[in-house]
Amino acid sequence: MLIAHTTLAALALAGLAWKPRSGRCALLVFAAAALDLALGARIGPAIGTVAPLTVFLAAALTLAALVARSGLAERAAHELAARAGGSATRLY
Repeated sequence: MLIAHTTLAALALAGLAWKPRSGRCALLVFAAAALDLALGARIGPAIGTVAPLTVFLAAALTLAALVARSGLAERAAHELAARAGGSATRLY
């Protein structure tokens, strides 16, 4: 059974690596996951791993959108550029 789970995981990774933004590859990954569950894989460990990562990414993207909307990033960039005085070495 381990060989079947490993083969399905490799198939899903190959689909993501081949064309990460493709709807067909997303469907391939979904089908591989559904087949893996049908073969007896437990969903609990996957949810336990994915849920915190999803929450973190949502929070990070929300914070980035708020910073971009407030103009804080542009002000910080202008301040850093002004203090560097045109010198890349001083900027870093």
